[in-house]
Amino acid sequence: MQTVGLIPTLEQCLNRMQTMGLIHTLEQCLNRMQNAGLIHTLEQCLHRMQTVGLIHTLEQCLNKMQTVGFIHTLEQCLHSMQTVGLIHTLEQCLNKMQTVGFIHTLEQCLNSMQTVGLIPTLEQCLNRMQTVGLIHTLEQCLNRLQTVGLIYTLEQCLNKMQTVGFIHTLEQCLNSMQTVGLIPTLEQCFNRMQTVGLIHTLEQCLNRMQTVGLIHTLEQCLNSMQTVGLIHTLEQCLNSMQAVGLIHTLEQCLNRMQTVGLIHTLEQCLNRMQTMGPVHTLEQCLNRMQTVGLIHTLEQCLNSMQAVGLIHTLEQCLNRMQTMGPIHTLEQCLNRMQTVGLIHTLEQCLNSMQAVGLIHTLEQCLNSMQTERAASCPPLAARLWSAPAPWSQPGSGSAPPVPPGIHRRPDQACSSPSSSQSDPTAVELPLTPLGLEEAQSGHLISPIGPGLRMETREILGSFLRPTSNSSDSLVVGRCER
Repeated sequence: MQTVGLIPTLEQCLNRMQTMGLIHTLEQCLNRMQNAGLIHTLEQCLHRMQTVGLIHTLEQCLNKMQTVGFIHTLEQCLHSMQTVGLIHTLEQCLNKMQTVGFIHTLEQCLNSMQTVGLIPTLEQCLNRMQTVGLIHTLEQCLNRLQTVGLIYTLEQCLNKMQTVGFIHTLEQCLNSMQTVGLIPTLEQCFNRMQTVGLIHTLEQCLNRMQTVGLIHTLEQCLNSMQTVGLIHTLEQCLNSMQAVGLIHTLEQCLNRMQTVGLIHTLEQCLNRMQTMGPVHTLEQCLNRMQTVGLIHTLEQCLNSMQAVGLIHTLEQCLNRMQTMGPIHTLEQCLNRMQTVGLIHTLEQCLNSMQAVGLIHTLEQCLNSMQTERAASCPPLAARLWSAPAPWSQPGSGSAPPVPPGIHRRPDQACSSPSSSQSDPTAVELPLTPLGLEEAQSGHLISPIGPGLRMETREILGSFLRPTSNSSDSLVVGRCER
């Protein structure tokens, strides 16, 4: 028809065939051309259209097919080509378009599809490719694009998608991939972003994932970060989580670590911190927690450990710290807590332990502090008076000043705890009317420090017993564990 000058363009040809009712759809057109033996493959078809000078670019081709009303959407186009058996996979399609010189780069392809209004957004593009069964996963998509030499790395892919205006930020990209169901798990996302070098720091990663709503809880984050090996030390983890505002208190941190099964007991926690090499002593541990701003006072620390069920009693706490080898005596414990600035006086220490409910009776307190029996027998009164008692040290050479109303027995050598008659640590407290009134009221104000108001009835049986020679006196005896 061209030879005799009847039709100069493909548009006229197709329009005339439509006018005569010969073809109504592109499928009919392609089927008829195949039936008549005119074309056997899409390559032949495109080559022939090029040969007669009808089309020179993919844009012209798509525009012409749209002009005659054969295709309205990319889905129709791909479905039609699939229906007549011309293409079976996206690879074949892209390879054929490359073969006839229509497209050379993915940019050209996407730009052309945008030009003719077939795909306005990346979501539509991916959704359509999924609709016609050409791609099912992002891996398949990237693998196919790589197979035909259009892209080699995800970076190239993202750069090219940015070039044609489909995506402008990583957030848009991740949202789009989520929209079409290409990335179902955070681990896959992490692994891919790491592979192409898109993320370099955990902060960047967490900020981006938060922006696109990929992570909502720290549990998800920690599980995923462990899976892909993004965190190696607790410090890195805590600093990064703080940087992006995921945790604000030690309680949150410990609760979340417990939730994902990272720690179950304080021992496990300290063992893990030691295993990763960041801490070797309790001092280091507390210093590091202070460094990331998680704890500021001993009360906060103990409250948090109690809140997550890691410690229930001071005894458990000290036993666990001993298990890890950082402390062996209460003195070491207090020294270390002082070193990191958590406590400055014994008064603060006792107040703090009371504040978190670790000690309820003086007996518990003294038993806990007496981890080892003292070699000497200093008078208990010297421990209880708030004023320093230098005379209480062995070998001081002078008799202790006796407070009014207290009768001191002659010094004797330390005897067996079972002996109640010759207890050198005992002093007599005559029950004056004021003393009886205080005892009968059920309260005794302890001189240890403010806030320690002990129930007299709780401690009378353990600390006070009557003397043998006076019914009007009580003896303050040694505090036995």
